[in-house]
Amino acid sequence: MNDILKQIIQEKVDINNDNANISYYLNLLDENKSELLDILSKIEKDKLYKSPIHGIYHSEKVLFFSYMLAKLENLDDVDKQIIIDAAIYHDMGRQNDNEEVFHGYASAIRVEKVAKHPIYKDKNNLRMLKAIIEGHSMPEDRKYSSCFYYELEDEITPDIKDRYDKLYDILKDADALDRLRFHSRSSATLDERFLRLEASKKMINCSKEINALYYKIIKFNQSDVVIENDEQKKCYHGIGFDFFKIASIIENGILSKDEMINRRLDVPTNFDGGNADRWISVVDGSMVDQKLSAYCSFIMHGVSFECCVPKMHQSLPYSERAYALLKGLPFDKGEHKDEKYVYNQIPVSNIKKINIPKNYVNANIKDLSYIFNSLCFDSFYDRIKYYIKRVEANGTKIDSESLENSLVEYKRILDEYNHFDVQQKDAISDRMPIILEKERCKVNKVIQGWMYDYYKKELNQDEITVCDVVRHELKKVNYHYNISDDIDNLCFTIEPDKSLDEKDKGHQICR
Repeated sequence: MNDILKQIIQEKVDINNDNANISYYLNLLDENKSELLDILSKIEKDKLYKSPIHGIYHSEKVLFFSYMLAKLENLDDVDKQIIIDAAIYHDMGRQNDNEEVFHGYASAIRVEKVAKHPIYKDKNNLRMLKAIIEGHSMPEDRKYSSCFYYELEDEITPDIKDRYDKLYDILKDADALDRLRFHSRSSATLDERFLRLEASKKMINCSKEINALYYKIIKFNQSDVVIENDEQKKCYHGIGFDFFKIASIIENGILSKDEMINRRLDVPTNFDGGNADRWISVVDGSMVDQKLSAYCSFIMHGVSFECCVPKMHQSLPYSERAYALLKGLPFDKGEHKDEKYVYNQIPVSNIKKINIPKNYVNANIKDLSYIFNSLCFDSFYDRIKYYIKRVEANGTKIDSESLENSLVEYKRILDEYNHFDVQQKDAISDRMPIILEKERCKVNKVIQGWMYDYYKKELNQDEITVCDVVRHELKKVNYHYNISDDIDNLCFTIEPDKSLDEKDKGHQICR
């Protein structure tokens, strides 16, 4: 498992049309392939930080990107050796996988244990190695502090500065290129605007392909989650007021993002939560009577499905989010004590009831929230495009100009936020939903008009309630139901009609 890069270089994995950029850079390596393979074989893996995030996988890829950049930037043999060692061991002093500025220093003071090449008999080369390793984790305004700390020379001459800049830029860019191992909606992923070298920007697609291969190989060697507990546990899955999801869920079950992609279903998620691609966020039914935050936020403010599942999983702590993102495990992002996770899918047969909070049953669909704040504009806009596609399907007209006007300020705020460094983002992220709320309301107002126009055409009536729409969507898929109260009489509940003949019961969920 630790030889994935070797397999890629030796083309022992399937390098096909989806890997055109990898092929391009492998061809550039040409006679250097054997040298890179030799470097890989000599990595002192026991000295690396033990982590799937910043351990051997990360070091291998940063080495590859650094090696290619050194070649493209025409480094001499000495500086090429420095960048090779920096790439491999730049995280060896880490104590955890979190973003913090001092792990570069912790690695720099340890690197002498592994920097054994003859070039380091010249102490200036060792000092340069230490300086760029420490510098790689520092904020940009402290870029040169390590130069003085390691006394590269009595004074930082233009030549020393140029040399440091080149090595620093290569290491920073190579390290950043591997941020594409994180999910595209993660705040940890690559922001290509911060890449320094033109050659680095041209390697973005290569990094995407290499990380896709790593993910494929690692995922292939991982076991799926095995559920051994047969006891049925009650949970609730909320969909807000995304009425278009109702028919899809009745026909396909409740699916993880990964499973929706596998089935080619075009349904975006409501939130960029901590549930990764293979997990479904639910509220633990055993905790409903406590009226905790997930229940109050997601079940009592929208349509929800009551389900029975064999097992619910607890998320990892937020402090382990980097590990969770890489491994595809849920982590605690929303800090909801009653939020749990179900693996991959909840089959149709496990969906027992549909709930509408009583205070929303007769609510006018012009007054609902259809879209939620996101710190990723693409995610926010994907959901809007999803609504546009569904609403236009029955010929409802969309006023694109009013939408664009509403989006301008929302995008401006997010663009400004995305220019912050990681520490600045963390400091303000809790306040961002409040800052964005005014602009979200403007966008939501536009969507409210679309939804009303759509269902006015579908139902041929002027006053349209949540209950009207839910019943209409269920009718589309021939879902036969009874109505009752549930959850302390707080919800209007729709459940399968159990009085149907046995031969008809297969049609109470699906067409």
